[in-house]
Order: sequence, then C-alpha cells, then structure tokens
Amino acid sequence: MKKSLFMFSVITMIMLVLLSVGSIMAAPLFDFEGETVKLGFRFHDVTPFAPRGEVSWLDPDARLQAHIDAVEEMFNVKIEFVPATGDTNPEPHITAGITGDIIYHYHEAGARRTEHVLFPLAMQGFIHRLDDYLDDEYYESLPSTFRHKYGMQVGGHTYGVEALNLLVEPMVIIWNKDLFDEEGLPNPYDLYKEGKWDWDAFKDIAIQATKDTTGDGEINQLGIKFNLRPLGFHALSLFATNNASVTREVDGRTVAVFDEPEAVEVLEYLQELWNLDVARIDAGYANPRGGYTDYAMHVVFANSVSIPHSLMGVDRTDIAYSMVPLPRGPRATEHVAPLWNRWMGIIPIGVENPRAVIEVVNALRQLTEPYMDKTLEEFEEDFWDSWVMYLYDREALEVFQRYAMNAITVDNREIALQQGLGEVLDRIIEQDANITGELAAIKPVIQSFLDEVVNK
Repeated sequence: MKKSLFMFSVITMIMLVLLSVGSIMAAPLFDFEGETVKLGFRFHDVTPFAPRGEVSWLDPDARLQAHIDAVEEMFNVKIEFVPATGDTNPEPHITAGITGDIIYHYHEAGARRTEHVLFPLAMQGFIHRLDDYLDDEYYESLPSTFRHKYGMQVGGHTYGVEALNLLVEPMVIIWNKDLFDEEGLPNPYDLYKEGKWDWDAFKDIAIQATKDTTGDGEINQLGIKFNLRPLGFHALSLFATNNASVTREVDGRTVAVFDEPEAVEVLEYLQELWNLDVARIDAGYANPRGGYTDYAMHVVFANSVSIPHSLMGVDRTDIAYSMVPLPRGPRATEHVAPLWNRWMGIIPIGVENPRAVIEVVNALRQLTEPYMDKTLEEFEEDFWDSWVMYLYDREALEVFQRYAMNAITVDNREIALQQGLGEVLDRIIEQDANITGELAAIKPVIQSFLDEVVNK
C-alpha cells in the first residue's frame, strides 16, 4: 500500500513538472536563425533580479548574463543592447524606415516626453502600428494594471507596448495633512467621497491656506503648488477635468478646439487662482518644510520619484500627507486623472517581425506569462504592496490605485505645447493676458501643423 502511494506521488510530481514545462513551451516562441536584435533599453538599470541601479543590461552580472544567454538560446537570437537616451530622437527610426538600416529593433520611449515624436512618426508610417500583431491573448498575458493602451495610441491605433510593468503616472493632488489639521481646513478626501471635491472647494481651501504665519507681512504659506514646468502642460491636462479637449476629430480631420468654452473656463479658473495669489509653479522638487514657503496642496504626477519629493515621502520626513484626484470642473460629472507619462516600447518600420521582437523583450524583462516567476495575481499583489512605502495612508493607496488603472490621455497635448501653445498659456495664466486674443493668434499655427502632419 505504501509503495502504491509512493508511486502515485512520484507520478503526480512528474505530471506537474511536465505540465509546468508544457505551459512554457506553449508560449509563442520565434526562431531568429541566429540574427541580431538591437534593443534600446532606456531603463538599462531595471532588471528582473536586482533593485534598480544595481545591475545593468549594458554590464550584466553573472546571474543576469545567464538569463540573457537563456533567452538567446530560447529564440536562437543574438541580443545587442544599444544605449538609449532619455529623450528619443526620431532620426534613428526615420532612417530605419527609409533605408532599412536598423539602429534599434526596439526602443523604450515615454508617452509624455516623446508624444511630439511618436505622433509624427506614427502618422508618417515610420514606426509599426502594432494592432496587426497584438491580440487579446497578448494583453491577457500582462498584469491587469498594464493592459490598457493609454499613452500608446495615435489616431485610435496602437504604436507602443508595455515596456517595464513598473510605472503608471496619473496626475493627482497630494495634500499636507499636518497643515490641514493645523489650519482646521476641510478634509479633501471626505469632500471627494461626498461628491463635493470640485473647483470651488479646491479654490476655497487654497484661499484659506494662503497666509502670513510669521507676522512679518510676507505670505509664507500658499494653497497650491504645481510641480514642474511647463505650466501649460498642467493647464492642458486640467482640460480633462472640465470635459475640454485640445483637438477633436471632425469629418475625418484633426481640428484644434482649445478655444472652446469648456477650455476657456479652465484658463479663466487658473487665471483666477494666480490673481488671488494662492497658486504657484515650482520648476523643481521643493521640500515644503525647508523651502521658502509651505504648500497645502500639490498638483503632481504620481510616481515613486515625485511622491516622496513632493512632500518628501514617509521614508524621508515625518510630514503626514494623502492623495485625492484632481477636482471636478463645472462641466464634468466624474473625476479623472490625466496621464502624465508611461514608458512603452516602439518598433521602427524596417523591423520585419515586430511580434517576435516584443516576445524577446517580454522574456528578458519577464513582463508576461509564462516568463514571470510568479502568477499574474501574485504580481499584482506584490506590485501594489510595493507602493505602501511611498504612501502615508490607505486612502492615498486607494486613490492612486484607482486612477493609475483608469488614467486618461489628453490627445495632442504635447504637440500643441511644442508648437507654441505652452508659451501662450504661460502668458495667459501668469501674466493675465487676454485669453481670446492669445488663443486666436496661436490657433492657426497649431492647425497648420496638424494639417501638414496629420490631415494630409
């Protein structure tokens, strides 16, 4: 009897091993027949086996090199890691598209930093449209947090893939709980849950928080800080809180609509905040307790860098802070979180098999099943648990999780800024320039660019 039980256990274990191996072998493997694939990893120091910064794909340690070797053998491919800069230059991709001279088979790019690059490259056909290669099964193999396509699409088509399973950066409000308690200010999270977190509440709190706390006649505590320039980027992002748009599709054409009433109301609101002297923009990361002023609320992009620096984080200071979504404008019924940035992979048009290249990257970075060393459910749990160190309370985690997974894109935001709208918005908000006149002057410039690049 014992022998039978032993044999049953052995057979069961063998079957489980075979099933496990079978699931890996069932992955869509590709044979590159020994060819070289050149990968431009912007985040060369993000690897599966060590904290960021300790090991690099460009200079792997023994464990990472063994992993690279295994992936090369799996796909019969030679992998070359090509240094990639922070701001993607379109020239390598254009060259690849025209001459077939492949500088990168794959390049990591940021949605915010490279929208002005991604958009013309996509519209002119210099990078692959990936709808033709990625099916539902591919997206289901990603963790649910990274299955969305926002920030990766142009004209309703997908041109990027998830690059890291690491960062999603929605725009939110971080508020100083200590300062709110000291001043007896209304709790923004309570207002949010009660459906009362709107532009009026945001402004009223900013007015109450702005004051001279030292008695020297100088304002040293301010209601609102917008983190990082350009201010125009914040303004166009806030369009989403009032159902306004930068552009819209009209009869098959992309048309500039940033002068419509919904958009003008956003600019009027920001003008009012500046005229009330309750808001300021900071060009860098400032410690609110150690800088020239204290701030009650920060308009930030939420990631592991900006959250600690915006209020210096629980691991760097004893300040208590929390998070709420952006306040709702008068024309909106729901809160939204405009996407600040996310990192994606893009593939030049000269690459013959984009799907195979994507699979190599997935295996290297362990982005999808079956290349992960854990289940998708375990990954999700670990991913959100890792954010606890950056967030002061569970309310902040709840807000961040909800809006990171449901961020929205503001179409053509970066393009408009690159074509001169940013400077115009700075003048409107900070110098109280005439909204109608300024927008009327810049609109033909933006529309001309759209007609030349998109509507041709």
